[in-house]
Amino acid sequence: MDQDREGQRPPDLRGVPTHLLLRRLGRVFANGSGEASTFAMSAQVERIDVFLSHSWATPSILKTVALMYRSNVSVALILSTSVLIVIQVLRRIIDEDFLRIKTLPFYFPGGGEPVHVHLSVNVLVYCCIFAIALIYGAEIGRCCFRYSMYFLDKCCIHQTDPVKKMQGIHQLGDILAHSKRMVVLWQPEYLSRLWCVWELAAFSSLSEGSVEFLPLKLPLFVIGLFAFHFGATVGVVFVGPRLLYSKRFAELAGELLPPAGQLTLNLFLLFLFNFLVFSWAGTFFWKFCIWHMDDRRDLIRELKHFKVEDAKCFLPADRVFMLSSIEGWFGSVEHFEALVQEDLSNNVASSLHHSGPVPFSMLIVGALPHAFIFGDALLDSSNYYDLESFLRFLALCLSLTFCTDALSVDIGLFLAEWSRGAEGRSWRWTYFGPICVASVFAALTALPACFMNRTLPLWIVLVLIFVLLSTTMLLHWPRRTSESWTLPSLSRGSMRVASISSISHEGSITATSRGEGDSQEMQCKTSQVLSCCGSTYPIIEEGEEGSASRDHLGADCAKGHIVKLDDIYNSEDPASVETASCN
Repeated sequence: MDQDREGQRPPDLRGVPTHLLLRRLGRVFANGSGEASTFAMSAQVERIDVFLSHSWATPSILKTVALMYRSNVSVALILSTSVLIVIQVLRRIIDEDFLRIKTLPFYFPGGGEPVHVHLSVNVLVYCCIFAIALIYGAEIGRCCFRYSMYFLDKCCIHQTDPVKKMQGIHQLGDILAHSKRMVVLWQPEYLSRLWCVWELAAFSSLSEGSVEFLPLKLPLFVIGLFAFHFGATVGVVFVGPRLLYSKRFAELAGELLPPAGQLTLNLFLLFLFNFLVFSWAGTFFWKFCIWHMDDRRDLIRELKHFKVEDAKCFLPADRVFMLSSIEGWFGSVEHFEALVQEDLSNNVASSLHHSGPVPFSMLIVGALPHAFIFGDALLDSSNYYDLESFLRFLALCLSLTFCTDALSVDIGLFLAEWSRGAEGRSWRWTYFGPICVASVFAALTALPACFMNRTLPLWIVLVLIFVLLSTTMLLHWPRRTSESWTLPSLSRGSMRVASISSISHEGSITATSRGEGDSQEMQCKTSQVLSCCGSTYPIIEEGEEGSASRDHLGADCAKGHIVKLDDIYNSEDPASVETASCN
């Protein structure tokens, strides 16, 4: 079957490069109507890298942000990290105060030399470059990297010529077969659209490529987490030396309290300060945890209870075509529903379980401001004076970058799932949930901040960072670290796929019907038929190339039946429409 697919590429297989999809902030996703300019964005390709499956009912901003993140995050990381390294090199070559504004000393109870944090515009530069590359990374990356070719129906199927449009729609079987991967831009309304479920089931059954579910709320959450950490980290650097880490406070604590008391006071004040910082964002974090866990649960439930009659289509004609295609591809509507409810739902559930609630790589991206500010300070040797201070600073950087957000979000998602209960979520969690999430973030941020306190022995710091890293690894390994969920292919069973090999102006059609392990070529030679195997085409009037008549005929050559679609449109009971034999 693979050889059949490779050898029978559709005559007009088209794809859109990433940078054109995202140009003008993804304006192409604003609506589903296409024109000549959108079709001109695509070009003929040998194979499609990504088949983009989505619902036009989903807000365009969600799809644009998700695709920007998926396509550009690697470029953004490379550019921002490269700039960090270049600035550090320039400091050693030109001037150690390059881009610095002011140096602030952090005094910790227990004595010892203060930790000097150099205020500079570096972190602002790193974060701005990351943000710009996240938006325009596809334009930047196409100069250095190979860009992916996407299939987007609006751009890759002709929208202004009715004949070419129908030809493109009915070549979807071969288009899916020649796609390496399907990316589902998933929102809860996705499974309510018959087109979307059909694409998902057909690709999973037909192709050996992977299916990735990209939840559209996740990239927005990561960007919000990134912005919050940027503001909070910069705020702590400015406020810390004047309040929690002032010289006077450290000396006073050293005079009045024993070492254990100094550490306890430092930890309590850090927790209180961080709680105040996280409390205003606690509602946002808690809402995300609720939405995300509820969406995951609803996804499986909707797949297990999927019914074709409940799925929506934008046009009545779309439903007629979909029902015809389902019967031609999957044998019957009942078999299609069973495949979605059983095989597809089980594969999705297994994929969700192995990928975890939130991919680890996305949490690291959200914590990048920590990595930028502490990584920049860690590479500056004037911030520490001996091996012990270096190890403490390194432990602080590792824990805040790799552990704090990962563990906090995991706990928040667990609380969101646990709070639902058998009878739904109590109203009390509307207020209690944000407080719990803010407390968890505050505690897991305050603990690493105490690593610089010399009243805490170094061996305890090393044990704590080992426990934090090990716990994070156990929770997220060996789960996938990408921003999507990968879905394995379904078993193909007896599904048959029809593709049109040639269409003549006289109405003669050559079609190929492929099933598991076989390929059969058939011909319809009816002057009024431009359809085969469940695929429906408008009639091309003789001598009028590209025009379409009012009459439409549908044919299922594999079953030897012809159905007049105008009769189906006008009939209250489509099942009663008579069929005629195919010549």
